Amino acid sequence: MQNATQNATTIEAIAPGAERYAAARSTLYSHLSSWLRFPWEDFHELALSGQLAPAAGECLAALPYSVGNAEELLAGLGAVEPEYDEFQSVYVSLFDVGAGGPPCPLYGGHWIGDRQKVMEEALRFYRFFGLTTSKEEKDLPDHLSTELEFLHFLTFKELEALRVGTDAGSPRRAARDFLVRHPARWLPLALKKLDKVEVQPFWRALVGLTAAYCKADAVYLIGSEGPVQE
Repeated sequence: MQNATQNATTIEAIAPGAERYAAARSTLYSHLSSWLRFPWEDFHELALSGQLAPAAGECLAALPYSVGNAEELLAGLGAVEPEYDEFQSVYVSLFDVGAGGPPCPLYGGHWIGDRQKVMEEALRFYRFFGLTTSKEEKDLPDHLSTELEFLHFLTFKELEALRVGTDAGSPRRAARDFLVRHPARWLPLALKKLDKVEVQPFWRALVGLTAAYCKADAVYLIGSEGPVQE
């Protein structure tokens, strides 16, 4: 896995303004997408090394808005189970499997409406921009990491447009619409469920940070681009 702090210098090198905001937003979506996938040993080592909170913090500091409860959530990223087997086991039992299903699936379709329809709508967003999910990694379109990867793509497209002086409105409006219809809509429901089960602070903090960031970014985009058109 790429070193989590690798993009920080890039963000710091950009002058404050629209480009820096887009770079920070895109980088944070990229980090969170990677961190919420199945936790292999390299990610456990990265988390144990204490690199996650500074990496996320660099992005948060460069945003044009604040993210609720950020300091407490960043602190929670340091509460990492030292044994990899336990670290992985907790992820699996919380998000992947369990008697009757896991307590907190990371699939948007579990939380909002008919899952097949939720996946189909997500796929329409992806295909509009010429994207497909990875068959090799068996990505499902409504998994949180897939949704965040798409938002990373959109914010990167925004950054590219700003750098060459073209209209950045299209990717911004797409990100607004996708956030409102997908992760910003269902993550609060997942958090409520996490609050009802025993969960290690690390995973609660990571999902909580993701939910808070998606909510704040949706509010920011609605403020600049207007409300979602139904």
